[in-house]
Amino acid sequence: MIDTIAVQLNSNTGEPIEYLFDLLHDLEDRYAGEQKEEDQTQRDFQAHCDEDFAAFDQDIASSTKRSSDLQDILDALIPVRNQKNGQRNAKNINRQELQQVMDATTNQRSEEAAVYEEKRQEFEFVSDVLAAARRLFTENSVAPSFLQAGKEQVHANPQVLAQVGTHLNTNAAKINKMKHTKSYGKAIKLLASLTTRVQQVADQELVGRVVKLIDDLQAQLNASFDLERKAEDKRIVAFNQYMALLTKDMNKYNAQIAQLDAEIASLNERIDATTNSKADVDQRLNDKQQQRDDRDTECNESAYDYQARRQQRDSDRGIVSQLIQVLNTNLRGLRDYIALRLAAGDTFDY
Repeated sequence: MIDTIAVQLNSNTGEPIEYLFDLLHDLEDRYAGEQKEEDQTQRDFQAHCDEDFAAFDQDIASSTKRSSDLQDILDALIPVRNQKNGQRNAKNINRQELQQVMDATTNQRSEEAAVYEEKRQEFEFVSDVLAAARRLFTENSVAPSFLQAGKEQVHANPQVLAQVGTHLNTNAAKINKMKHTKSYGKAIKLLASLTTRVQQVADQELVGRVVKLIDDLQAQLNASFDLERKAEDKRIVAFNQYMALLTKDMNKYNAQIAQLDAEIASLNERIDATTNSKADVDQRLNDKQQQRDDRDTECNESAYDYQARRQQRDSDRGIVSQLIQVLNTNLRGLRDYIALRLAAGDTFDY
């Protein structure tokens, strides 16, 4: 600027002082006008910054509150789910223990049924042995006077007695090896021995007594098996009643566990949905915070640049004012002053 003034002064052939005054006043006015325009521009820019900050702060506050509300929901739901899971685990343990009882009871019933079936087969075998011996007498004996004095008279020849004895003796050995009817083996063995004895003495009265012993043993066998059958019936009834109670408890556990499963599934859905919502809100919160930080940097940089330009413009304007003051106070020393400033290195564009 000083260089320009010097050139204008040296080249001006008219009124250099008046021209210089006009030049300096124009320059001073231009600085003032530019500063005024930039001040308004900066105020408008900062107003936009303030509006943006207000919007960001409102959005951040809203997102922060929403995130906090969602966390409160999670803090309420997760303990409930944990409690439901604990209840379900406890019910599962109870159900497993009950299932073990049911399995043990069923296994015991199966074992009892197997033992009963063994007994039934053995009783049936002994009964068949006695029935077969009785048929040998009935089918092969001669009864000339079937009913005499109210007593059955049985007459058997030696061949029949031998068949009966052999039949009883052979099967007595088999029965003696049985588990549940071994005691009948001894009785049938005695019957076999008695039959052989009757054959030897040829006493027909003893034949009738052998038949009666067979009938008595058959009746005893039937009575004994009838007791076993009744005991088995009682065991079946008791088993069915007990299993009905266990099944009722099992159904109750199943219903309770199904209900807990449904409640836990519902809680999981709510927790997952809330967690996802919170993640979205937190992401939005982070994005808005980053946007605010970026905007804050932009506004601060603009304000810094504005202050730097203002300081530079004030400095230039101050020089112009100084020049005008010098002109007003000492026109005679202007050329010397300009020369001194140029020598001092004061230069800037106009």
